[in-house]
This record gives sequence, structure tokens and C-alpha cells, in this order.
Amino acid sequence: MPTSQKLTTSWLYNLKEKINGGLNKYWPFLAPVMLVIYLLFGLVIYMVLQNDLNNFDWFMRNDAAVSIFVLYSVVGVVGFGLLLLFRRGTNLLGTSQKMLAACFVILILAGVCIFTFLTFTSTQTNYTWMHDGLIFQQMGQSFLANHEFIVDGAYVHHYGPIFPLYLAPFYAVLPVHLGTQVADEVAFLLAAFVVFIFTQKMYGTTPALTTTGLIATFPIYLFAASRNYAEPFVLIMFTITLYLILESLKPEREKRVILAGLTAGIGFLAKSSFGLFFVIAVGAAFLWRFYYVRWRALRNKNYILAVVIFLAVLLAWTARDVYHFWTGSLQSLLTTVSEPSDYMSSATNYTFSHLSYFFVVTLIFAMFAFFYLLGYSWFFADYLKGAIRRFREERISFLLLAVVLPLVIGLLITAVYFVYEDSIMPAYACYLAPAEVRYFFLSFGRYSFIVFVPLSWLAYELAKKRQTK
Repeated sequence: MPTSQKLTTSWLYNLKEKINGGLNKYWPFLAPVMLVIYLLFGLVIYMVLQNDLNNFDWFMRNDAAVSIFVLYSVVGVVGFGLLLLFRRGTNLLGTSQKMLAACFVILILAGVCIFTFLTFTSTQTNYTWMHDGLIFQQMGQSFLANHEFIVDGAYVHHYGPIFPLYLAPFYAVLPVHLGTQVADEVAFLLAAFVVFIFTQKMYGTTPALTTTGLIATFPIYLFAASRNYAEPFVLIMFTITLYLILESLKPEREKRVILAGLTAGIGFLAKSSFGLFFVIAVGAAFLWRFYYVRWRALRNKNYILAVVIFLAVLLAWTARDVYHFWTGSLQSLLTTVSEPSDYMSSATNYTFSHLSYFFVVTLIFAMFAFFYLLGYSWFFADYLKGAIRRFREERISFLLLAVVLPLVIGLLITAVYFVYEDSIMPAYACYLAPAEVRYFFLSFGRYSFIVFVPLSWLAYELAKKRQTK
């Protein structure tokens, strides 16, 4: 090797050693700070680029979602690149616990403050622009007046009853707009509390603060929840269901799976726009359990009761739909029973008649999803690598399933709605103007943000196993 090449190689080696030495010394304090700055920066960028939230033109054409998608993608790629270069993970959970806790307390407080600002500056027009927020509000009012869900003179057949039922008591004691704002604030805080408490029960206070911070500062979740969407209730039921199922894997606590059937049913009715895709979740859950207990999955009374309760919750709402919407034909009955959302039914029927377009859109959105997820997984990369290696372990496999299922179902639903709405609305009206990326992130983000709970729990599960060795 020529002398010049030897000098260059030696210089690069010495530089790498110095960087590694500096990282070993300061990383336990730098890692939490850098991560919190990154998450806060994304949230601030999203808020700033929303501009005037009471200006319809800005609302429809701003590049906030596109910008944070680019940020997450770039940071994710760079993060994984650096991990490969230095052959070491962030070891986030091995950093200074006091620094990690302090940073994420600040992060949570910032998320709560920004959400409170978004919520109490929202206008009635903002709910109308987001549509779902307005309908949930009208359903809550209707329940108080009619003990049913009637909007514009017709029974509702698109939205689940759980969130409007929650809103109704607030409307009984407060003016509707203020009642909506207070209810949204309480729901957001309750969701953060549930995530914190159940994470703390299993993994401790610092991991609980970390997971709560990730959830409480995700921009799309904050924006949707502040516009009276049901996402906080989905998060609450999803978190409790995960906890109950994990607890039920302990022989002495197997009966907790029965409660999991109840919370899963309530969670489904909090966001019933899953349509037929919920079959994917049910089928995957059954196959996962069958893999470990075989035919006992069909004989175990606790599992049977869990399924019965889950179906009973769904059938209670389905019976109401059949009563109001069944036209008497077999086809109408099957459609009404299988589709709790008439809008989702229309979107699915249209999309299945345009499968080639749906396939292309799904592939494009899958690519978007890959890069977006890099931005939220690189700091757990070393733990996730270990999880993949140990995917046959019961708890690990369940958490991996809890990550994958919402991502797959959210991806498919986002593609279905995109194909359908692209056909019935002008681009400006269905907010496609900036790019497909904007539509993807606004829609997919609302379905996928819940995976931050099992994703982080995977890391804690692996960290706990390492400590017990």
C-alpha cells in the first residue's frame, strides 16, 4: 500500500476512534437531548408550516405534513446509516436514566401545551373542514336529544358510537363548542395517562415517560385529536388491550384475555372505518395464538369467552344497523352486517373494481411508510434487531404482531380511501393538491401512530431480558 494511502487510512481510523471515544463518554447525556430536540423540531415545523389554521386555502394547500415526512425520512436514513458506520446502536435505554426522564418530561409538557393551544383555538369551522369532528359533535348532540345518532335527518351509518357517547355528557353541561374543546382536552390527557400507567406497570417510570413522550408529540395525532377525532379513544383501548393480552400469557392471569375481548370490541367501535379489514386482525390474532397452544385455542373457555364478548359488543351495534339500514335482501343484510361504515363499503366496492390502480397506490404508499417509520425506529434499532432474532418468543411475537397489523391495515385503508376519493372529489376538495405524500401522511399517520406503544414495548422487553441475564 502506498505511503499516502497508509496515512489516509491511519487518519480515518484515528478519527473514528476519537469519535467513538467521545460518544462513549458523552453519549449517555447527549442521546436523550438529541432525540427530544429532534421530536420537538418536527412538531414545531408542523405547527409553523400549518400557517393560519382558520384560512381554508392554507389548510388545504400547506406543506406541513410533507415537510415533517421529509424530516423523518432524512433523519431515519442518516440515523440508520450512522448505526451501520459505527456498528453500534443508540442504546437509548442504557443512557442516563435521570437525563432520559427529564428530557421526556419536558417533551410531554411541550406536547400537552401545543395540543391545548390547538384545541382551544379551534373553531366550529375547523371541525367542518375535517368533517369527522363535526359529525362526532352532531352525533353527541343527537344522542342527548333523540337517544339515537341522527345527522341531517338520517340515521348515521359510518361512525362508531363510542366517541359520541363520550361527548354527550359534556354537551349536557356546557355549550357545544366549549364542551367539544373540554372533552377533547380530557380525552387527550386521559390517553396519555393510560399509556403512561400501563407502560409503567410493566417496565418502569422512565420507559413510561419515553413512550408517552413519543405519543404525545406525534404531530398528526395531535392535530386530528384537537379537531374532535376519536384517536385518543383508539389509543386508550389499544394500549389496555395490549396490556391485558400480555398479562394473560402468564398462566395465573389467563382470565385477563376476557377483558381484552371487551376492550378490543370497544376500540373497534371507537373507529369503525376499518370495514372488512378487521378480519385481517382477527385472523392474524387467531393464527398467532394457535401457533403456541394449538387446538387448545378453540377449547379454552377464557379464549372462547373473550371472542364471545368481542362479538357481542360488535353485534350490539350491528343489530342497530340492521334495524335501520337492512332493505330486506340477502345482499343488503350481508353488506350491513359486514360493513359498519357505509362510506367504507362504497370505497371498498369502488377500489375492488380498480385493483390495478389500488395495487400501484399501495406499493407507492408502502414505500412512503418505510421511510416514515425509519424516522421513529432508528433510536430503537439495536433492540428491534434483537426482537427480530427472538421473534418466536411468545411476548416478542405478540408485540411484533401488534406493530405490523396496524401498519398493514392502515396502509390498505389509506390506499382504498385514496383511490375512491380521487374519483369522487376534485384534488383541492380532498386535499390532494400538494402531493400524494400529504394525503398519505395525514391518513396513514392517524392509523399508524398507535404502533409507537408496542414498538417501544418491544425495546423495553429486550432491555429487561438483557438485565435479567
